[in-house]
Amino acid sequence: MVHPNFQRKGLGTWLTRHCNALADKDGCKTYVGATPQSLGMFRKLGFEILGENNLDMVKYGGTLDGGNMWSLVRDPTPLEETSSNPET
Repeated sequence: MVHPNFQRKGLGTWLTRHCNALADKDGCKTYVGATPQSLGMFRKLGFEILGENNLDMVKYGGTLDGGNMWSLVRDPTPLEETSSNPET
């Protein structure tokens, strides 16, 4: 999770692309948990939704909608289909 002061600056996208490149190199699937703020980024980077959880965060001081979480997976992309630079 990226600190709110540093969100929307590309750090999460860069880090996810870097991790995807490592997983692709080894032919491994990638699994992540996404919040409402990160779901769109993960979907744009090729992740598919496996399931959704809604936790009651009110009892922990959160908001009613603050407990939405998604489990996602991304299949590896063969190396010849990926760029040698995960930045692109």
